[in-house]
Amino acid sequence: MPDVQWFLLVAIAYALGSVSTGYYLIKLRTGQDIRLLGSGSTGARNVSRTLGTLGFVATLVGDASKGAIAVGLATISGLDERGLIVVTVAVFAGHVWPAHLQFRGGKGLATVMGAVLVMDY
Repeated sequence: MPDVQWFLLVAIAYALGSVSTGYYLIKLRTGQDIRLLGSGSTGARNVSRTLGTLGFVATLVGDASKGAIAVGLATISGLDERGLIVVTVAVFAGHVWPAHLQFRGGKGLATVMGAVLVMDY
């Protein structure tokens, strides 16, 4: 696989990981910044404190989906196991340290879970 394509997949994985589901759900529903509420995380457990069970499920599914999508794209593109691990780390890093949120995101558990489920279901 050409280096440019490999780098592009890693960049896409980081960008997907940076889409903080919980942050945007809370912002759209309440206008608040989830990072200033509860534990300060953008994850599903903290979102559930404000939006309840539906918020928890939506955040969990959204965060797991971005890990699954990133690894799915990498698999379809023909990356080997080493490349899939790098893509998983990139999507995890995007979730935990999203650049547009001053590098303060969630813990990454659901995102990695989604990636691993696609990598080795």
